[in-house]
Amino acid sequence: MLISKRKIEDARSWITGYEIESRQYFGGQLNYAHLLAHTCCHEFSHLVQAINGWWKRGSIHNQDFYRILDQLHESDKAKQVLEFIITQACQQNINLNFFDTSGSKENESNF
Repeated sequence: MLISKRKIEDARSWITGYEIESRQYFGGQLNYAHLLAHTCCHEFSHLVQAINGWWKRGSIHNQDFYRILDQLHESDKAKQVLEFIITQACQQNINLNFFDTSGSKENESNF
């Protein structure tokens, strides 16, 4: 899943990429670090949703799910996840840029 999100064109096809842009998580800026942090929050929201029985077949990305996910972003917990990912990537010399398939510099982040 994470490898298939390394190109910005592919990242936009995942619901997590769409959520960042449409719901304005991380200011609506889609980059690889934001995508990694948001994917953690997205999957954690599914865990909370499942533990509480707030889903049923065909209704997984429902109002309860987005309430949990929105709270993670509004409470700055998502930002803390992002900061942890960036810190760990820097310490381990891991590049958090999208793979550039266009030859331009627009896909590069500042991490």
